[in-house]
Amino acid sequence: MSEEKLPERGKVISFTVVRTSPKGFENFEPYVVGLIRLENGVQILSQIADCYPNEVRTGMDVEATFRRFKEDEETGLIEYGYKFRPLRVPHGVSAEPV
Repeated sequence: MSEEKLPERGKVISFTVVRTSPKGFENFEPYVVGLIRLENGVQILSQIADCYPNEVRTGMDVEATFRRFKEDEETGLIEYGYKFRPLRVPHGVSAEPV
């Protein structure tokens, strides 16, 4: 096995809206979890952030972003990690990789 950096962009293949979350994620309700196909064909499951659940669409272009996952109420420890968000492309710039 070898270590390989995964692409930071992909497309939403499928998704669901979580309205009743497991313990520790109540503050994020409702939130979207999606199956993302990365540019190299690898598929991963990830939360989709920075948009409302009704804005998520199958085929939507997304990019990785570093966000808060949750906070432990007892210790105050905050956990961070990667989520995906809609690809934000400045007006007049192509979203296609060069």
